[in-house]
Amino acid sequence: MIGQPLTEFFSGDDLDALMEILKEAAKVGKPITTPPMAVRAIEYGDRTEDPYIHSVVPILQPHGKTERLFIYTEKV
Repeated sequence: MIGQPLTEFFSGDDLDALMEILKEAAKVGKPITTPPMAVRAIEYGDRTEDPYIHSVVPILQPHGKTERLFIYTEKV
C-alpha cells in the first residue's frame, strides 16, 4: 500500500472518519484507538480482506515529527 492513496485501498461508510483520525494522529504524534469502524480493505491482489480499524499509531522520527502511520486492523 506504500505510495497508494488510502481511498484506493480502503472503502466503507466510515472512510471519511478514518481520514480525519489519520490526520489527527499525524498531527498530535500519539496513538488513537477507536471503536470498530466500517472501513474495509478493497480487494488487494488475490486477497479480499474485510478489516475494521481499531488503532492508528504514529511512527515518529527522532526529532518527534510523524514519519508514517501504522494502522492496526482486525476482522470482526
